[in-house]
Amino acid sequence: MAIDPKLYPPQYSKSNNDTGSNQNNQPTERLQSLDNDQSPKAKARNNTDGSNPSASSFKKLQTFRINAHSQDDKNKHLFDAIYKGDAESVKSCLDAGADVNTIDKSGSTPLYEAAKRGQVEVVKALLSHPNSCDEIDLNQPNINGYTPNYWANYFQFNDVQKELVSHPDIKFDDFAMQFLDERIFDNDVKSLAYVLSKEKCSENVKNYVSDRASWYKKLDILNLFPAVNGEKLDCLVTGYSREAIEALVPDSINNLIKPFIKKDLA
Repeated sequence: MAIDPKLYPPQYSKSNNDTGSNQNNQPTERLQSLDNDQSPKAKARNNTDGSNPSASSFKKLQTFRINAHSQDDKNKHLFDAIYKGDAESVKSCLDAGADVNTIDKSGSTPLYEAAKRGQVEVVKALLSHPNSCDEIDLNQPNINGYTPNYWANYFQFNDVQKELVSHPDIKFDDFAMQFLDERIFDNDVKSLAYVLSKEKCSENVKNYVSDRASWYKKLDILNLFPAVNGEKLDCLVTGYSREAIEALVPDSINNLIKPFIKKDLA
């Protein structure tokens, strides 16, 4: 019986199937080579129990892939992760050696792009990663002169600004002061407590908050300070009765206030 060529194209002809040609064995050989692959990439992909890779295995695989690239590629991967808002991928890029202070064509740093987008988790990753926390430049402007804190302030990304302002290397400029002023004026004790509780919060920030809280007579904010300078309290108590002070201020601070209370308030 003649074979109809329309039913059996040459590459998949019946005669080929009968003879078991090498062409049909190629998929099987590829699968076997993948099973025998002992590279780090394959080990992360194929667990011994047949389950999917865990999150930690995936992160190691991701870092392994990035490590194989040039420095420019690593930096590009870092920007790509920031554009996606992927904090875990940002950490993987930093693990692999991406430069935290690299700049793109517009002169923007990774921190600048994250702050402009309001990506607080990405900002935290950039500021806290062991490979970047001591090297990151918080105040690097782009070619137009804008800094990360400028955009965080402009778009009112308060959570991002809390991370930036509480960092010891932040430039204490108008944007930082405006953020603190707004928190003080609104009596936002929670946000200010977060900023002041940071281990390396700068003395500029602490002094500014205490000064402005005294000026605005914000006793709840001043309570955040374990000790208060007498001169600042002298400004604070003006306009308050002794009863109001004793009711709002804890005894430990109240004892510091008493010597500075105006006689006309007694």
